Amino acid sequence: MHPLEKKVKKTLQQEQLLDPGDRVLVAVSAGPDSMALLHLLARLAETGDFSIIAAYVNHGLRPAETAREEELVGRRTAELNIPCVIGRVAAREHAANNGLSLEHAARDLRYAFLDRTAAREQAGKIGLAHTADDQAEELLIRLIRGTGRAGLAGMKTLRAGRYIRPLLTIPKDELLRYLDDREIPWLKDSSNQDRSLLRNRVRQELLPFLAQRFNPNIRETLLRTATILQDEESLLSELGNRAATGIFSQLTDREKSAKDSPPPPLTLDLDQLREQPRAIQRRLLETACWRMDTRPAFRVIAQLLELIDRQRSTSSLHLANGLRARMEGDRLHFSFPRGQGRLRGELSPVPDRAGWQLAIPAPGTYPVTELGRSLCIDCPDLPLADVFAGRVDGDFLDFHRVIFPLVLRPPLPGDRFHPLGGPGRQKLGDFFTNLKMDRQKRRQAAVLLAADTIIALPGLRIDHYFRVRPDTTRLLRLRWQPLYGCTRMVEKQKIIRVNPCHPCK
Repeated sequence: MHPLEKKVKKTLQQEQLLDPGDRVLVAVSAGPDSMALLHLLARLAETGDFSIIAAYVNHGLRPAETAREEELVGRRTAELNIPCVIGRVAAREHAANNGLSLEHAARDLRYAFLDRTAAREQAGKIGLAHTADDQAEELLIRLIRGTGRAGLAGMKTLRAGRYIRPLLTIPKDELLRYLDDREIPWLKDSSNQDRSLLRNRVRQELLPFLAQRFNPNIRETLLRTATILQDEESLLSELGNRAATGIFSQLTDREKSAKDSPPPPLTLDLDQLREQPRAIQRRLLETACWRMDTRPAFRVIAQLLELIDRQRSTSSLHLANGLRARMEGDRLHFSFPRGQGRLRGELSPVPDRAGWQLAIPAPGTYPVTELGRSLCIDCPDLPLADVFAGRVDGDFLDFHRVIFPLVLRPPLPGDRFHPLGGPGRQKLGDFFTNLKMDRQKRRQAAVLLAADTIIALPGLRIDHYFRVRPDTTRLLRLRWQPLYGCTRMVEKQKIIRVNPCHPCK
């Protein structure tokens, strides 16, 4: 066995990169690094308990070269008796449509193709050919662009439980010697000479300059730094995860939500968050951004830290791609009120007046995703004196005057009701005007009806007829609250509801 094969085998074992019976999809570009990885894993698979499949992606950027690359990858995989999948993506079109650089667009499409292929071919791991040289370059690039501790820790040998980098500690020179020893052909990628790309300038200009003028062993120094920071990052990650247990709440499990939909709303407990050291606060906010599919840039985290330091009970930030962070009382909510996208201005959800209506067959908790709120209805056993004195939260109605099922919908032209304590019936528009509600707040309003009669505007006012009287024997309570606060939910016939603690029959 070649010395490099022994070294990679040791890395696979020590880092626990593969499980028994694993199938590995190896990303092969026909360049020296990926060709070395392909042959190293092919050799080790002969005696190891895993199998491999190769994948080549044509980005449509170098038509004169890609034909030769496809031919070489196809020929070598056939000689090794390894299945090979060829993919073609339109990187230039993707970049133009999404405002991305070609490098970024190609990377996005490449990873998407690898993910789809791995799922189709039942490959639990995806092998990437990043080397020690790539790690050193990546650290400098992240430092130039700006990053935190996690970024300076560099790439990991195992990411997301499926992407493996067995060559991450091996210098490129060692791979080239292996290719020569094994007489393995490979091709040069002309785009690696394009100095308009930052990575190429770092590789061809910055690293040689640093090695010549400051530190001949700059690559080794950067790798040692990354190793130290990775260990410290692991500790901070553990501390952050412990803290997050009591601070984070998410309405829906992110992994169970639809892949093509925005992440579900996320809520942080501000009282507990503020008790944490600044480093853990920063880390928890970074975690929140990642959970919401948003890169936690330094500016974003600085804005969020400033937000949680404010004493005002209500404040908000508009972040990237339609993400909004809103502070309400002792909670910090993250959500996409109008979905993900390049959205400007007010992001509060605007209901489609003809597009949503919620049937309420019984007391329970009912999310209204169009408004980012939920209506919680229960029948508490409370003294009437506490209700009249306002010592308990919520809007209270006489249960026996309400006929289920109820309907919750947006206000419509012509709607009228008798506000509690008012002189008589009035139009909702006049009621909103009297409350000095602006257009945005009016869009957030909803009406609750029983038998086509408005019984309440949740969170605003109940109808006078349905009020609690001294002879009321059973209470019906309405609580109009942020959607993020209701977590004890089960799905039943497309209606999410929770069984009340007190039966209402």
